[in-house]
Amino acid sequence: MPRTSTARGAAIAAAAGLFRRHGYAATGLEEILAASGAPKGSFYHHFPGGKEELAVQSLEFSGGRVRELIDRAAAVAPTAGALVSAIADKQAADLRESGYELGCPVATVALELAGESDAIARASWSAFEDWIEPLAERLRGDGRGKADAHRLARWAVAGLEGALVLARAARDASVVTDAAAITARFLDHAPGGSDDDASGARTREAGR
Repeated sequence: MPRTSTARGAAIAAAAGLFRRHGYAATGLEEILAASGAPKGSFYHHFPGGKEELAVQSLEFSGGRVRELIDRAAAVAPTAGALVSAIADKQAADLRESGYELGCPVATVALELAGESDAIARASWSAFEDWIEPLAERLRGDGRGKADAHRLARWAVAGLEGALVLARAARDASVVTDAAAITARFLDHAPGGSDDDASGARTREAGR
């Protein structure tokens, strides 16, 4: 992640935490500034686009932190399934430790704003793609074709994101780890698909 000035970086980190806990609309600039200790006069110097620009930067910050976690897990996970399980274990721990107040730091903002802000949508998807890539790389190493690996990795991340929402509603972190266990079994034991198979399926679908 790029380094930022102390005041700017503090505001981004504070906003990331507050948006994750309370959402975008429910978090005011005064609350962010109070949490960060950044002077109010410097806010529009660092964020001329206002709160929306700060939200974009906070998504990049949060996305980068999650990517670092994934990279650490990928360095020791022996299989793609093990990597998914390691990610889910961390998500489940965060849920329990926060009393189910903290979900995904990117999805919380994306669900609220991606439909009305192109900048938020782009930043959210960029973060998700950044999480998908290490898993896709592991799947490619397991012999999957490039397109097949990316599609499976995207499906796995989507499953974890959905499981987080259900787990918060149920106040039961096992929803996440159960979903990950099923995904892991599929990734590690299902026959590998080729990119030719995927291309043929799309062609057949388009011809219907």
